[in-house]
Amino acid sequence: MGFPSAVDPRPMNRLDSLLELLSDGEWHRIADLSARLRLPEPRLKTILLFLSEHGFVQYRESEGSVKIQSELKALMEM
Repeated sequence: MGFPSAVDPRPMNRLDSLLELLSDGEWHRIADLSARLRLPEPRLKTILLFLSEHGFVQYRESEGSVKIQSELKALMEM
């Protein structure tokens, strides 16, 4: 038994792409992000909830929108 020869990079690429889209600091509609990332809304909402619970994004479920937290934005700009 060994390690896999390659790690599937897609999940991290999608996360990187999501953070890049949010990096402008503006509010984004989840439906728009879902379409741009080609990621089903339920899956994207799960990711956004996780990021929100850990303080990385502000998530307005009732409005269907999300915005990056200023601290993470500043870290990404370093």
